[in-house]
Amino acid sequence: MLKINQEFVRNLVILELKGFLNTRSDLDVFNQSIERLINAGKKFVILDLYDVPWINSLGLGNIIAAMSSLRHRDGELKIANPSPKVNMLLTMTSTILILETFNTVREAVDSFENKK
Repeated sequence: MLKINQEFVRNLVILELKGFLNTRSDLDVFNQSIERLINAGKKFVILDLYDVPWINSLGLGNIIAAMSSLRHRDGELKIANPSPKVNMLLTMTSTILILETFNTVREAVDSFENKK
């Protein structure tokens, strides 16, 4: 079962995901978390994927949908700290070209600051 911890840093939300992102119940947890943030007016989200060993195509599609939802609200979603297998998936599917991906959470946080 996917677990999500939230951390707020200035106007950013860091979602630390733990577990797989590949079953319907996992995707429901993820989507509800994103929906709650959007409804609360949060627009800038970092997904810390260090403790996510694998994402299947449904999980990847849901991450892209979350990115799209945030962008439609002038927000942004970025990936930080992907596990080796998740990083390989992002690279092989070319998703890394549309989702900004960083080696660390700190780099992802700093990237928001650099855009100001």
